[in-house]
Amino acid sequence: MSISTSDILNHISAIHTYSLAAYLRWTAPYFSPEQQEERDTLDVIIADQERTVDKIGAIIIDMREVVIGGEFPLDYTSYHDLGFDYLLGKLIENETEIIEKVTKCVNALPEDSEFRAVTEKVLGNDKAHLEMLQELQDGAATS
Repeated sequence: MSISTSDILNHISAIHTYSLAAYLRWTAPYFSPEQQEERDTLDVIIADQERTVDKIGAIIIDMREVVIGGEFPLDYTSYHDLGFDYLLGKLIENETEIIEKVTKCVNALPEDSEFRAVTEKVLGNDKAHLEMLQELQDGAATS
């Protein structure tokens, strides 16, 4: 059984819609006053993921397919009101999982597909997000 392009795109959309960063948008992680860079980084990742969801959703709709919803993992509820220092490790784990999943999706699309180019850009953004988070972690380790 082959997976359709819209299924693959829906999976990528769901991965970003229900990421840990997206969830934290609706919670209140604690940032110390000195953690403005950390707050800004999280905001950039959230905004990038929202743009990804919007772009992929528009492509799915243009294909005359349905954007499929989902839900956040239940274990995210245990992350309410925690400090960013703790959440940073969880965000790195989640971003690593996102990269693994999106890589599989990209590889499932034909190389000459117009959608593959879009998904490769998404994967590039995901890798940049991981790098940003790792730089924050490296900076915290040296402080």
